[in-house]
Amino acid sequence: MAYRLPARHQEVNWREFTLWSILFFGIYLFYPFSFLVGDRSYAPLPYFPYLPDAITLRLIAVAPLILTNFIVVYMSERYILLSKAERPTALLFITALTLTQPELTFLRGSSLLLMTLILFTSFGEEGKSEAPFPYFTTGLMIGILCLVHPIYFLVVLSVMATQYLVRTITPRNVLAVLLGLTLPAWILSPLLFVLWYQGGLDAYLIYVWGLIEGLVPIQFPFISGISIAYALFIVSLFALGSILYMGRYQREKVRSRGMIVSLQVSCLFFFTFIAIFSSCTPELLVIAITPLSLLLAKGLGELRPRPARIVRSVFLLILLGMTLAQAYYTTFS
Repeated sequence: MAYRLPARHQEVNWREFTLWSILFFGIYLFYPFSFLVGDRSYAPLPYFPYLPDAITLRLIAVAPLILTNFIVVYMSERYILLSKAERPTALLFITALTLTQPELTFLRGSSLLLMTLILFTSFGEEGKSEAPFPYFTTGLMIGILCLVHPIYFLVVLSVMATQYLVRTITPRNVLAVLLGLTLPAWILSPLLFVLWYQGGLDAYLIYVWGLIEGLVPIQFPFISGISIAYALFIVSLFALGSILYMGRYQREKVRSRGMIVSLQVSCLFFFTFIAIFSSCTPELLVIAITPLSLLLAKGLGELRPRPARIVRSVFLLILLGMTLAQAYYTTFS
């Protein structure tokens, strides 16, 4: 086919993925971070059952990451978004960027999983511009995310931009997203009565109000929650993937171009939201991981195997160094 890459680029390197993943998993599980998952202060209910040890909680937090990797492999093959040689790269960066989040919890790991599903379902079905049900599912997952944190309402903007770029935006599809968005709140509304009956409604309302207060922009532009070095690192990853993909743009199908451009637009949206809503940096940073990693995989797929391996190693070593430095500073400060 005219859109296949040269044979020299088709190299599946699962060994590299396995070695780097073991390294990042080991550091995440056994090196001290500034935030231990499972802190009671993050539970919206006044009475919370016994919390296991930190290692167990961290294993629970990475369970959605493992499911995310399987979904990326399956969905990439279904939508022909990544070649077989590009999938290990995407999974490697998803794993590394997720495990180096010092405030990774099970809920934020679940938001990564849901955002990955939202990203792929928002592409729609090829040749079917009028397909409301997949977009209803997309809206339903966004609604579930919004129950965790109201900042995830902003994901709707990314979904609408994706529909426009892949040429599937229609009034019916937009309405399907909005209907799915409101459904989880209607289904779970009886829980408010249960909380009121058990005396926990006040605690839950205080928790929700605290999240809403955190959405108020302090100043623009403003970055907090991550260091300037880490912010520059993330932006450099985005720039690298975008620049490398430019040489491949003309060889892609129109639909593939739309999907990749939608990844770029999603990353730009989330970077902008981080600058505005700095208090929600951990939540927004996690859901930006999947589009950023997929974009990097497409860009690095344009390089020959050896230069691509060198570039991956350099960026992963930088990420590893910043993670260890942050953990050391937090531990001994």
